[in-house]
Amino acid sequence: MKVFIPAAGKGTRLGNLTKNKPKALVEINGQPMLHHLIIKLREFGFDEFVINIHHHGDQVIEHLRKHNNYNVNITIADERDELLDTGGGLVNASKHFSTPGPFLVHNVDILTDLDLKEFYQNHENCGNDISLLVNQRDTSRYLLFDDNMRLGGWENRKTGEQILNSDQKCDKAYAFGGIHVVNQEAAQKLIPESGEKVFPIIPEYIRTCNELKTIGIEKPEIFWLDMGRPEHLIAAEQYIREKR
Repeated sequence: MKVFIPAAGKGTRLGNLTKNKPKALVEINGQPMLHHLIIKLREFGFDEFVINIHHHGDQVIEHLRKHNNYNVNITIADERDELLDTGGGLVNASKHFSTPGPFLVHNVDILTDLDLKEFYQNHENCGNDISLLVNQRDTSRYLLFDDNMRLGGWENRKTGEQILNSDQKCDKAYAFGGIHVVNQEAAQKLIPESGEKVFPIIPEYIRTCNELKTIGIEKPEIFWLDMGRPEHLIAAEQYIREKR
């Protein structure tokens, strides 16, 4: 099973913690976020990894070298010369896998007990082009779905901005959980019509939602935490200690 770990972000929400290191190497209970994630993914059976780098990317390369790439196949998608944003990074990463087919995308700063193998296999079994982990939580930006949980729009409740691209009524609002599965063929259709290499992913998910079967998957029973905020790091450490 294949997985892309976006690790190129600057981690600005973490302030001084990422001044001299990448977000992926911020430590939780003595080990970097990236370490915890790779170990978990390996335990679920993922064996081909693509990891993108930008901010202090050389440190990520050195960390992986010291750990012998965690005894899995890891390819670096190097964005040190140009940060490609979430969409450009995903499309670029999709070209680095050795075989076609779906790949999991798992943000490095998301901590969850989601059964990732089941999530990946459910995507395959349902014939989705894109499967998005979503949850109900307070945020400013929401993805909008129809009654069949097919993506149809996006809204920012702070600004009132809304983007709709569906003939169906889309009144189910969920927050995106930072984990998704994308078919490699679908990834190539996410390139903006302008041909830009640098672009965010959500607008392209909305633009292509009539062509691609993009489905929201809610898992209300799981533990989920965004470690990209300083105030959440203590909760992350407590959770990992308890799991041990």
